[in-house]
Amino acid sequence: MSIKNVTDDDDLMIINKSGVAIRLAVADLRVMGRATQGVKLINLKGKDSIAAVAKVMHEDEEIVLEGEEGETSVEGVEGVENTDVSEDGTTLDNNLEDNNTEI
Repeated sequence: MSIKNVTDDDDLMIINKSGVAIRLAVADLRVMGRATQGVKLINLKGKDSIAAVAKVMHEDEEIVLEGEEGETSVEGVEGVENTDVSEDGTTLDNNLEDNNTEI
């Protein structure tokens, strides 16, 4: 599970353990799903799980990926927000700017 503060100008990069990566424009996502179930962003098969989630700004093509063990892979650093990885692998965005949508 991952929580990111994002704006409509950002993209999300989601990579699962089997190596499939998707990049989604936040502006294209619904804010709410049915009832209070949330919005499903990726389908996982079998025992597959999410390996990393990163916030990417449109004007920058640089990505920081944080894996489940807290390891970090960096390709440039401009435009990528600071995040922490908790003991259970949950990533929390430290950016608390107003008028952002949580995904």
